[in-house]
Amino acid sequence: MKEVIEFKGDGYSDLYEFDSETNERIFIKKIKKMTRDVITSEELMSVRQLGYGDNITYCKVFDWFRRQWGYTSWVEKTGKEYNFKIYARGVYHTPMYSPSKSSYCKTYEEAQVKLLSELIKIVEEIEK
Repeated sequence: MKEVIEFKGDGYSDLYEFDSETNERIFIKKIKKMTRDVITSEELMSVRQLGYGDNITYCKVFDWFRRQWGYTSWVEKTGKEYNFKIYARGVYHTPMYSPSKSSYCKTYEEAQVKLLSELIKIVEEIEK
């Protein structure tokens, strides 16, 4: 019987087809994993203060900001860099009172971190 098995490494996984009858494994491909899909404890504390209480992946948190506060946000690839956008009520948003850093990042993961930080700042400014 053949099955696919996964060997996890640091930031990647190797997939193999394994034949249990012959004990033979054949390399299929290497998969690069996102290094951070789960938010940090500091980020979780910040969004929980805003009322968030669900799972702790970036995807879930961004979805919560959309449902709870009306902010649609996304990360997009622009050339060799990644950029994020925050959109609601017909306009793109950035924090009003906090200096905003460039939304351009070298990695998708870096863009997620910056996007979450900007969303938190925007909502905190509204709540003040």
